[in-house]
Amino acid sequence: MIIATAGHIDHGKTSLIKALTGVETDRLPEERKRGLTIDLGFAYHDLGNGELTGFIDVPGHERFIRTMIAGAVGIDAVLFIIAADDGPMQQSAEHLAILELLGVVHGVVALTKIDRVSEERLAEVQRECRELFAVTSLSHVPIIPVSATENIGIDTLRTQLVSTVDGLPQRKKNGNFRLAVDRSFLLKGAGRIVTGTVFSGSVSVDDELCHVPFGSNLRVRSLHAQNTQADSAGPGQRAALNVVGARKSTSLIHRGDWMVSPLSAITATRLDIRIRVLGTADRPVINRIPVHVHIGAADVTGRLIVINGKSILPGESAYGHLILDNPIHTVKGDRVILRDQSARETLAGGYIVDVSPPVYRSRFSAARDIYLDALNQSSIVDSFSKLLSLSPVGLDLKVFGQNSNLTASELLDLQEKADNLLIVGELSHLGFDKKRWHALQGKILSAVKSIHEKQSGQATLSESHIGQQLDERIAPRIVKAVVDSLIAIGAIERVTGAIRLPTFKAKRSEVDERLWKRLEPLLSVDDFKVPVLHDLHTLLKIDLKILEAFLMRSAREGFLEKISKKRFLLPSSVVQLKDIALAVAAASLDGKFSVADFRNHSGIGRNAVVEILEYFDRIKFTYRDNEARKIIGK
Repeated sequence: MIIATAGHIDHGKTSLIKALTGVETDRLPEERKRGLTIDLGFAYHDLGNGELTGFIDVPGHERFIRTMIAGAVGIDAVLFIIAADDGPMQQSAEHLAILELLGVVHGVVALTKIDRVSEERLAEVQRECRELFAVTSLSHVPIIPVSATENIGIDTLRTQLVSTVDGLPQRKKNGNFRLAVDRSFLLKGAGRIVTGTVFSGSVSVDDELCHVPFGSNLRVRSLHAQNTQADSAGPGQRAALNVVGARKSTSLIHRGDWMVSPLSAITATRLDIRIRVLGTADRPVINRIPVHVHIGAADVTGRLIVINGKSILPGESAYGHLILDNPIHTVKGDRVILRDQSARETLAGGYIVDVSPPVYRSRFSAARDIYLDALNQSSIVDSFSKLLSLSPVGLDLKVFGQNSNLTASELLDLQEKADNLLIVGELSHLGFDKKRWHALQGKILSAVKSIHEKQSGQATLSESHIGQQLDERIAPRIVKAVVDSLIAIGAIERVTGAIRLPTFKAKRSEVDERLWKRLEPLLSVDDFKVPVLHDLHTLLKIDLKILEAFLMRSAREGFLEKISKKRFLLPSSVVQLKDIALAVAAASLDGKFSVADFRNHSGIGRNAVVEILEYFDRIKFTYRDNEARKIIGK
C-alpha cells in the first residue's frame, strides 16, 4: 500500500514521516539546508501489520504543485497534515482539491505541532479542519492531534494508519503492466534505475518492457518492490527497476514517462475525458481554454474543448476533448488534473474515457456524448456491449483492448461474455453487434434488388457499385465481408467476380437470345464433353471475336461459367462437377484426390480436368496440396 502526504508548506510533513518511520525523506542537500521539501521523498516501514507501507513525501510549496501531483497519483490513501498553530492554509485547500479530483477517498488527518498551542486553539483548528473537509471526498477521515518533536500521539496515529491500510480494498491485479516514472537516475555498478508506482499488471526480472512515449524496448535486469529486492512487483507497490538497453534509449527516461508491457505501448495527443469542476471554484471552465494536463507523473500543455457546450460551471461535470502539444501515454480510467495556462491554479479534474478519439467536430458533439456514455459504463462488459450496438461498421477490438488496458486473455474472456458479439472471419479485428450485422446484410441485399429492378439489363454488380447505393458510408472491406456472408447463405452469388441475385435473369437483346438458343444445346451434354471456343466457332459459323464477346457477356450475366479462356460451362454443369469432386474427396482416406482420380470419376479428358480443377482453385472451392487437391468449400 502507498500513502502520500499532503498539506501546506512547513506544516511538518517530513518531520512526521521521520517520526513514524525513522526515515529522513529530504534526500537533496538543498532540501536539508533550507528545511524545505523540493522533490518527492520516499520511506518504507512496517506500521505494525506485518507489511511494508510506502510513504511518499510531497512538497507543500505552491511552486511544486506539479511535483505534488506526481506523488499523489496512484496512491491508496493520504496522510493530510495541518499545523495546529497555522490551521488550514492556502496550499491545504489546493492539495485537498487535487486529492478529491484524483479520487482519493481514504486517509487520516494529522494535526501537527500541538505542543505549540493551547487546548482552545487546538479545538478551534479541529473545527476548521472539519469545515474544510466537510464537503469533500475525505469528509469522513479521522483527525489525530500529534507532535513529532515531543512524540505525542505518534502511536495513536500509527494505529489509525494501520486500521486505514487494513481497511483498504485490494488492488485489482488485471491489466497490462504500467509504471508511472517519477525518478530516473544512474546507479554506479548497476546502470539506469527508474522508480514509480505500479498502476496495473505485474513485472518480473527479465521481462521486456517498452519506454513510452519514446518507444524503445528495455529489459528488467533486477527490481525492488517496496524498497526490498524482489523477483516481481504488482499493483499498488512502489517499484525500482534496473533496466538495460541501448545507452541512448535509457538516458531518455524522465519523470512523466511510463514503463509498460509492449501490448500497452500506446501514446496519444487527443484524449476524451470526463471532467468535473469543483463546487468551490469561483468561475466556470470555458471552451478551448489552454491548460496544463497532469496524468500520472507527466505534465503537458494543451487545450480543452467542452464537447457539448461552451463551459462547465462549478460543481458540474461534462465530457471534454483534450488536444495535447506532446504525446502522452494513458488508458481509460487514469486520473487527470487540469491547471491553468500559468500552472498557478487548479481548474478541474476527472478521468480518461477514450485514448483514441476522432478529431473533434462540433456538429457531431451530441453523437459523441452518446458514444462516451457507452464507453463510460462502470462494467466493462456493459461498455463493450453498448459500444458494439453503437458501431454500425464494427468496433476495433484491439483499440478497445488497448483503451481499457486489457491483456490478450482478458480481451478474449470479454468477447466470450458479450452475447451480442459477432466476429466475421476476414474482419477478425472487428466486432459487430449481431442485430447491426443482420441490418447491414438487409441493406446490401435490398441495394442489390433495387439495382436489378432499376437496371434490368445489368445482371452483375461490384461491391463499390453496391456501396454507393447505401444510405451510409461503409468501408469497402466491410461491404465485401457482408457480401461474402450473403453468398455463404445463398442470398446472392458471385459470378465471374461480380455479384447478382441467384434468381436474376438479365434482359437480353434479340440477337443474344437467338445466339443463345443455338449455343445452349451444344453445352447441355451429360458427359461434360463440351466444345471449346474454336470448336464452337466452327459449329456456329460466326465471327470468332463476336462469339468470344458473347461468351464473356453471358458469363458476366450468369448464363455461363468461364472455366478458362477457351472453355465455358453451364452453371448446372459446374454444380454437377462440384458434386463429383466432393464424392471423390469423401472416398479418400485423407480427403485428397488427384487429377487422375477426378478424371476417372468424371470421364472427362485430362486437359479439361486440369482446367476445371484450376477453376475450382480460383473460386476457392479446392486448394492444391502438391499434386493433390482438398475441398475447402461446400
